[in-house]
Parts: sequence; structure tokens; C-alpha cells
Amino acid sequence: MINSISDALEIRLKNSFLNFVKHAIEHATTENAIENDYIQSLINMQAALEMLCKYHVLRTRGWEDLLSESHRYEPEDEILRKIESGEIKTNKQWRMRDFTINDFAFNQDDIDLLTEFQELRNQAMHLGVLNPSSDLLNNSIVFFVRIIKGMNWKDFLSIDHTYLADSVKALLGDKIYNALISKRIYVDESIDAAYDINSLDVKLCLSCSNESWVLNDEGDRICTVCGYECNDDAVGFTHCPDCAKDETVAYDKMNLEPNNPALGKCVICQNKFMISYCKLCGNAHVDVSPCP
Repeated sequence: MINSISDALEIRLKNSFLNFVKHAIEHATTENAIENDYIQSLINMQAALEMLCKYHVLRTRGWEDLLSESHRYEPEDEILRKIESGEIKTNKQWRMRDFTINDFAFNQDDIDLLTEFQELRNQAMHLGVLNPSSDLLNNSIVFFVRIIKGMNWKDFLSIDHTYLADSVKALLGDKIYNALISKRIYVDESIDAAYDINSLDVKLCLSCSNESWVLNDEGDRICTVCGYECNDDAVGFTHCPDCAKDETVAYDKMNLEPNNPALGKCVICQNKFMISYCKLCGNAHVDVSPCP
């Protein structure tokens, strides 16, 4: 049962975003691309951005700032009817974009990418794609990494897919996600994004093993490749005796107690170990002798 204008708009925006972003990545990662793939990757990625911007305005400013002024004094039942029928009108996209840029930490390079992508989309809509090439599809992937994943995209997932889960896979589905991570530009751009967030604390991801598990300003450790996220207080890192690497064995720090070892896993060799507090040095590490 839809109880409010905001609820009705949120459902439409979420469904539209999910459809657009999946189609954009599907076309951007296709093999042997044809002109249709270039057009679809551009148009759908831009449409996904528009849905994200509108969703952000809805959540932070309310439906009154999202819908055009002509709807403000209409009865709620009439507005709900127009949402359902598709007659509803929203404010101009440039206003939604300006709100978004001001609220998210986009740097000048990101803003330039936003502008460039908008111009490419306009070309595709009015004149067709000019000089289609693999660079155009790569730009769609870069746009997904730098812009879409820089916003509140996890709000579109169920709660069990936002934490301790491969959130990007949950967003796109297995097939599209696997095609995406097979693209070197996606992984490289995502790793760069991690270092842009916090170059002093990037670790190998417990889930996908890429060097992209970064500690953000909120105290959460999130992977910019697969989206795996947890609170930094919940995970510890120690030396791996098998591959002789420091801080590659991740373990559950919350459940580790002096007389209660915790299971750990190396993100490089994938071997599992029991982690305990050492009686000699007092630190938590794999039970080996001598102390690492």
C-alpha cells in the first residue's frame, strides 16, 4: 500500500534507476560492440544519473523541491494519480544536478566528466553517436565508478545486500557484474577511486582480493570494486605465515577474546587460520612460533 507522495516517487525512481544502470553496464561491457551499444550505454547511464539526482533531492529536500511548482497545490490524490499514470512533471534536470554536485564530494575532474558525458548524451540524442569507439564505452564504465558509485546508490539495495556483501553484484546481477569486473579499466579505475578517498589506508578486499578496500571518513571500510563494506572496528589484520605478507589475514576483531580465538582468512592465498592473542607479545596473530 502506497501511503504518501514520497513513497510513490521513491518506488518509481528506484525501479527506473535499477533498469537504467543495468542496461548501461550491459551495453558498455558487450563484446564486438555495434553503434546501438554506444548509444544505449550513453543514454542509459545518463538516465541512471538523473534518477539518482532526483532520488537525492526527494530524500534530502522533499517531493516539493522535486516536482514542478504546478503540482504543489494539487490534492494528494491527484498527485498520486499523476505519478501512477506518468503525467507527473519534475523540475529541470540541471537543478537536480546542481543540488547533487553541491551535496557530494565531486572534484573538478568529476564535474568535467559530468559535463562531457552530458554533451555526449546530447549528441547521441540529436545527431547520433559521433566517432564511436571503445573509448566511448570505457567512458561509461569510468562514469559508473566516479559518479554513480560516488553517490547514494546503496540506498537502492535491500539491507542484506548493503553490508558484508558484494553490493555491486547485488545491484547488477551476476552476469553483468562478471562482465564488468573482467574489464581492466573498471578494476583500475575503482582502485584509483579508493586511493582518492584515503591514500593512507587501502587494503586488499576480503571478498574480491583487489587493493580497493578503503577506510572512509565515516569509519567504514568499503571496497570500491565489489562494494563489500564493514565497520573498521569489526575487522583486524595480521601477518600471513603462508604467503609471508603483512596485514593480509583479516579476522573478526569483535569476537576475538583472550580465551576465544577467531577465524581469519588471507586475502591473497585464501588460506584460513585461527587468530588468537599471543601470550608472548600480547598482539593478535596466527598461532605460530616465533611471533611474526
